[in-house]
Amino acid sequence: MGSVGTTQPTLLLVTGSFALPRFYDPTLELLPKHVDLVLPHLPTVGEDTDKGRPGPPPTMYDDANFIIEQLQRLVVEQGKDVVLIAHSYGGVPATEALGLAKEKGLIKSDRESKGEKGGVIRVAYMTVLVPELGNAAATALDGAPEEDKMHFGVDENGWMYHLDYPRMMRICGSNMTEEERKPWETKFPRHSAVSFSNELHYEGWKHVPISYLVCEDDKCIPAKTQRAEIEMFEKAGCKVDVTSIKEDHVLNVSAPQALADWWTSLVEKA
Repeated sequence: MGSVGTTQPTLLLVTGSFALPRFYDPTLELLPKHVDLVLPHLPTVGEDTDKGRPGPPPTMYDDANFIIEQLQRLVVEQGKDVVLIAHSYGGVPATEALGLAKEKGLIKSDRESKGEKGGVIRVAYMTVLVPELGNAAATALDGAPEEDKMHFGVDENGWMYHLDYPRMMRICGSNMTEEERKPWETKFPRHSAVSFSNELHYEGWKHVPISYLVCEDDKCIPAKTQRAEIEMFEKAGCKVDVTSIKEDHVLNVSAPQALADWWTSLVEKA
């Protein structure tokens, strides 16, 4: 991807659970050359297909601190403006990280007042989990009807896996054909089980402008859950820039052009 101009923000993507960075390649390949996107591998996501990681499974807080490390590199070392994008589970550590970013002086408005370059300028949620303060990702998933709930197992090392991968893909990739879904059933890594029970300590979304991409056909995080989150933001006095599309949960593979267009629009909003 091309180099970033002085006024163009960098996009920092916090992935969903069970999501390797390469799962977003179908969308990345469609991004215009001028859009700069950083896509790190979350600590809570296993190393590769059907794998966890050595040692104790990382927590959601480890993810949040990892995001802060990325922000410090982009903001403090490189002076960049950053749009923090979060997908699915990624909404929890991204929100936690925004609270930490406020404490560490990484928000654009705070840095600007001190004559410093760069900072987080926006959070962009895409069909995401943002629990209420004190709740966890597992709580936020309760909104799906029983027929659309996924079933998990946990291995002896504390890493979570799907008990039924075809079912999971029918739920998450509901707009894909069976033929399109089939190859994905064998690609997923494991995910840290404890991360889904770690409670949110910050309402980080209060510190920056908010964009939200509602995926109306999502069966994993139903549209009503997404809209309840938007309502939570608005009740707190935050204005939300909402885009609504008729796509499912894994739009990074099922609707890559629609997602690439939205990511590009975030750069143009800056």
